[in-house]
Order: sequence, then structure tokens, then C-alpha cells
Amino acid sequence: MRLRIASCVLLLCIVVAGPVSADASLRAYASVLGQRSAELDDRIDAARALGRYFPVQGVAAMAKALNDPEPAIREAAAAALWTAALSDEPGAREAVMADADRLRTALGDRSIEVVALAAAALEAAGEPRESLVEVRLDVLNARDATPYARFIVARGLIGLQPPKLLAPALVAYGTEVYAQQARGQRGSIGDALEVFDDALVRLLDEGGSGAADALAAEAGTASPATPHVLKALATAPPSGWVELLLAAVDSPHAPTREAAWPLLGAQRSAEARARWLPRAIDALDQPDSVLHALSALQQVAGCCADGLERVGALARAGQPAEVQLAALRLLARASDSSSETADAGVLAEARPAALGAFEPLLARAPRGEAFDVALDAMPYTIPDDGERAVVLAAALRANTDPAAQRAIIGSLSIGGTRSGAAVDALRPFAEASDPATREAALRTLSAIAPAWRESAQRAAAGVPRAVAPVAPGVRGVAMMAMMEAVRSGDAAAIAKLVPPDKANAPMVMPDGSAPGRAPLDNAIDHCGLPQIDTPRLLMVVRTLLAQGADPERPGPDGDTPMTRAKYACPPEVMAVLAGD
Repeated sequence: MRLRIASCVLLLCIVVAGPVSADASLRAYASVLGQRSAELDDRIDAARALGRYFPVQGVAAMAKALNDPEPAIREAAAAALWTAALSDEPGAREAVMADADRLRTALGDRSIEVVALAAAALEAAGEPRESLVEVRLDVLNARDATPYARFIVARGLIGLQPPKLLAPALVAYGTEVYAQQARGQRGSIGDALEVFDDALVRLLDEGGSGAADALAAEAGTASPATPHVLKALATAPPSGWVELLLAAVDSPHAPTREAAWPLLGAQRSAEARARWLPRAIDALDQPDSVLHALSALQQVAGCCADGLERVGALARAGQPAEVQLAALRLLARASDSSSETADAGVLAEARPAALGAFEPLLARAPRGEAFDVALDAMPYTIPDDGERAVVLAAALRANTDPAAQRAIIGSLSIGGTRSGAAVDALRPFAEASDPATREAALRTLSAIAPAWRESAQRAAAGVPRAVAPVAPGVRGVAMMAMMEAVRSGDAAAIAKLVPPDKANAPMVMPDGSAPGRAPLDNAIDHCGLPQIDTPRLLMVVRTLLAQGADPERPGPDGDTPMTRAKYACPPEVMAVLAGD
């Protein structure tokens, strides 16, 4: 223990005191490593410190320790030399190679672990890999070799030996890492697993033909290393990949199942989906698999409508919160009309399934994560602002939760004046006792119906909305004639040009089209133009109203004459439209 404390102090000196202290630390570590009477753990720590902090100056001490009678010290020395050879410090590889003879001698060590580590150090220092094949194969085939020793040499043989020979040794090491942790021999295993994962990827990248199939042959067990194998194989799928994943989702090992489901979801081809979708849909009825199955199905939500009815049931109230949320997110993705990969046939089936879950949730649930998922999805599930406003207005009338009400009110503003269908549902909230709700309602009313106060004034004053109907087949007024009549200011001419059956009919353009704007829209368009003063404009507006023109008729852009007049016309015109 005394030497361990000294080692910590020496390391601190290296960091804070500069070259003189570093030289002293180097000598101290070398001394501890060579002191056979010192504690074994202290000597091992000294070897590690030399390899890490003195990859050039400490090589002599590390190489000398390769002759130590204690196998654990020889192993530590070989490992330290490997670390030194991998160092970025200039001259480190050359320094290790200068003592390569001792490492080559260590290839005949009685300890198989020393042999494996010495071979790794030699390769890192620049020794040709081909010259180390025979000794590494001896370690790989040795009965008493540890999983770690086999792993080291198998990694060094990648690209030089058949992957079928190497894959079992690589995977066995990952299994042993978890086993050591379970036995309490390890704390954090993150670094070891990172090395393990890198070796699997390297086998697939450099192992040659058959590497994926060789590794896949090691994935059929309940080993805790299997999830790592599956994730590596996802980058280079073997033959029978979908079948392998289907077997993995039935594994008794929970982490293997958890790793396999999202990998199944990534198999998006029609052929692959045909094989795994039925299994995923069946798993929706299994409590221990439903979340994983939903995750997999979400990845193909825009590709097919399979299972959406069952998913819709899971998205409704009464399900565990995490299941409901996952189902709602899947429905949101499946019904997303903005997706570049959206399929019209899938959307046609996904939309009713989604709305069957979203609408009751918005109408009855307090605001929470599930409520927000449904509300956020609405602009994509129902992209038409007017249609969506009708649904949200119904939810607003039904939901009694203040936070939910404010959220719906805010969502209605997205559609602008095209959400005018929600004005009646919003009006009561403009007088809500809760300041936040009242402010939200006033803000949204101003966004979707800027003239909502005038419209309310019109209704409160009892102004009859004697809107002239548009008879089928009636063509509207010619736009150019209407413009001339407005500018002439002749009330009789306007009344003659715009009889009641044409008062709300779309005007006809010179090319014969009728895009949707009615005569009153045209009159409002003249607000602010020098060709017509306010008294004449007032006369035109009164005449059109008398003929049955509707000041609250939405045009093709969703705006009403009252909406446009709110911003463009003198107050006198707005007052006439409001019923004064």
C-alpha cells in the first residue's frame, strides 16, 4: 500500500512539476517494477504507468521485466510494451522495436497470455503480421488459453486466416467480459466492450468473404455478447439476416430481443416486410414485446398500413402510458401527409386509424405528453386548415382542462384565416376568467379572424345575414365590368350588373376562369386606391350588401371581405360591413 500511494504522488509530480520530477518518477516506476520484493499489484501498476506515461524512456525497464520469474509481471510488461508501441509519442514505436529481440523471445514464454501480448506488441511496433501467424495460431488452439488471449491473437489474424476460425474466439471474449462483471471481477466494462465491438467490425471489414456468415453463426445463443454481434452484422448483413433477427426476438435473453427488434424494423424492402411484419403485429398482444414491436413498426409506418387498427387500439386510453405514447407516435408518423415517402394508399388507411385515437384524446384528456403528441400531429394528419379547424373546434368545446384548451387554441392559429370555422368555438374563451386562456383566445381570434369583433357586433346587433344564394350553373359577373362599375360609382348600374343570384358568385376572368372572388371582394380591393374616394366606396359596399353580398364569405384564400377590410379600408367601410 505504501508503494501505491508513492506511485500516485509520483504521477501527480509528472503532471504539475515538469521534466525533473518526470525523470524522478520514471526512475521510481522502473525501480518498483524491478523490485521482486514489492507488492505484486504495485509492480503491475508500475508497468502500466511506464507504458502509458513513459512510452520511450521506459522501454528498457519494461523489456527487462519480460524475464521476471512471476508470470503476472511478464504479462504486465508485455502489455505495457504494447501500449507504448501504440503511443502517439514520437519515437515510441522505434524504441519498442529496438528491444524487439526480448519480445521475440517472449513468444516462447510458458504463459500463453505473455505470448499473445508479446505478439500484439511486436505487430504494433512494426513487425510484419505474417511472421506472427504461426505463434498466434498456437495460442488460438491452446487448451489452456484464456478468452482474452484467444481474442488478442484472433484479432491479429483477421485477414490472414478464415473468419470461421476467428469469429468464435472474438465472441467468446465478449461473453467472458460480461461473465467477469457478473462474478464481481470487473467494474465498468465500457472500454473492454468498445475494443470488442471494434474487433467485430474489423472482422466484417477485413475478414474477407464469409465473415458475416461466420459471425452470424455465433449469434444464435443467449450470450450477453449477442446484441453486440447483431449490431455489428447490421452493417454487413449475412444471408438469412431477417430469419436470424426473427429468431433473436424470441431469445430468452432480454437484451438480445431489445437489440433485434429495431434491426428488424430497418428491413424495409417489401420482401423483408412480408416476413417480419406478421411477427411484429402478433407481438402487439404480448406485454413483454409490445413496445419493441411498436418501435419496429414505426420504422415502416409510411410504407404499409399493416397492423394500424391494432395500433389504434393501443393508442387509446386504458393502455400503459409508455405503450399509448409509442402507439400515438407510430400513428402520427403513419398519417404524416408531409412525408416525402408518404404513400397515398397507406395515408388513406392511416388517417382514420390516427384520428380515431387523436380526436377522443383531444376532446377528453388533460394536457400531457400523450395529448401533445396527438395535437402536434394534427397539422400533418389533416393538412387542410379549414377541415382541421372543425375537428379542433369540436375538441375545444368538449375538453374541460384549461391547459388543454390553451394548447388547442394555440394550435388553431397555425391555419390563419383558413381556420375561420373555429371562430364560434373560440369566442367564449375571449371572456374567460383565466388571463392566460383569455389572452390565448384573443391572440388566435385576431390571427384567424381579424374582424371577429365586428362580426360579433354584427350578430349582436341582429343584422340579418340575408345572403343571396348562388344558383347552380349561374355564371358570375365579368370582373372587368365589375371594376368599371365600382370606379364609376353608379349605384343603379352596380345593382343591375350584380343581381342577387350573382352577388356571391365568383367573378369571371377575361380568360373565362372563375377563381373564386365575388363582387364584394373586388370592391374591398379598391380601398386605398386613388381612383375611388371613401364616399363612393361606401355607396358601392352598401349597394352590394343590399343585393345580398355576404361580408363573411371566405374567398379562395380563406379571407373574408371583412378580414381584408380590417386592414385595408377606412373605418367607415368597416362600420358598414359590421352593420352600422
